[in-house]
Amino acid sequence: MLLVDRMAEPHVEVFEEEQALVVLAELPGAREEDIDVQVNGDVLTLSTGPTPDGRRYYRELLLPFPVSPDNVQRALHNGVLELELCRAPSHAGAVRTQP
Repeated sequence: MLLVDRMAEPHVEVFEEEQALVVLAELPGAREEDIDVQVNGDVLTLSTGPTPDGRRYYRELLLPFPVSPDNVQRALHNGVLELELCRAPSHAGAVRTQP
């Protein structure tokens, strides 16, 4: 069987809580060990290696505030990745506003 390598942008929802963000990303077929989560200030990057059916996922998100890259909780349930990202200590209580 020939598998085709194809890139997909996952559907993502972001919920803001007082001291954290909750991010839900639909990654059907992805395995926990293939999911890469990178945080750089207020940019979140999600990517995966190929799933068994050949899909790869990639998405960059601009977050509403910087988060702590050392304090990321993650869980994968039925193809949905849930991340909890805590505010960076220097930005606790800070909120980004649009001009």
